[in-house]
Amino acid sequence: MCGISGVIGEDLDCTLKILKILEEYVGSKGYYQYSISHNIDEETARKGFGTGFMWMIEKGETEYIKRNALIEDLEVSIKEKCRYFIFFVGHTRWPSKGSPIGKARFTHPFVDCNKNIFVVHNGGFANYKEEYKKLKLKGHRFESEHRDLVVDSELIPHLIEEQLKDKEINSRNVVASVRYVLGKMVELSVDGKPGNFIVLIRNFPYLILAQERMTSGSRFKIWKKNGKLLFSTYKDIKEAEDGLKTLPDLNIEKLVEMNKKLDETMAKLGYMPLRILKPGEIVLVSKNKEIKTYHVQR
Repeated sequence: MCGISGVIGEDLDCTLKILKILEEYVGSKGYYQYSISHNIDEETARKGFGTGFMWMIEKGETEYIKRNALIEDLEVSIKEKCRYFIFFVGHTRWPSKGSPIGKARFTHPFVDCNKNIFVVHNGGFANYKEEYKKLKLKGHRFESEHRDLVVDSELIPHLIEEQLKDKEINSRNVVASVRYVLGKMVELSVDGKPGNFIVLIRNFPYLILAQERMTSGSRFKIWKKNGKLLFSTYKDIKEAEDGLKTLPDLNIEKLVEMNKKLDETMAKLGYMPLRILKPGEIVLVSKNKEIKTYHVQR
């Protein structure tokens, strides 16, 4: 589990408020509390902290920052860096079991070899090793590499990079690449529920949301306010309840509480709910808040 939130239209303060809620329930603070309750020592639990941000400015340039830290540790610097942007996305990490921890390079966002494709992901696909080896043989380099392991999420920008190689970066090719990657993630996941992710591509004028099923029920929910769109991790409680079969430690009451807190906070901030993404949907959002929806072919 992880938490993702972002905004199209400048509203960094609201986005950070939502990210802090996610951090408490499904991000780094939630991971810390869970670890301590399961008799993991405090120092090891803190190694699981991970916060990252990525954003695009008007000219299409994309930047990112990530640290083995909490949101509060980066809040001042990110507000200084992100005075103007088109798209902004934040990620708070809850490391998957067995995933490397303790360094910023294990934290989202992850990028492709040429630093043109930027991704944050919530979910997992544990059977990634053979695909990772294939990408390595093709010359791909992985920042999170550690003892012949990587963070599975880092495969996503590299898989997109492969699909876009020698192709024009346009909506048709980008959607086709994301559609391919969603299908590959389903194939590589244990239960066919690899989660969701967001992509920014340098000089491509859309933010991309990609949604599949997830064992803990994660979806992207979108709210709107005065020409701004804010999106966030949100939980499909029925799917999370089904996920108890493979994740018996899921705290359904906490997930219900998180959804309620998100909805109440967004209402207080003046945002109205717009939609919740369905599994198999790929959504492109422009800087003008125009939404285009595509579907994975089942």
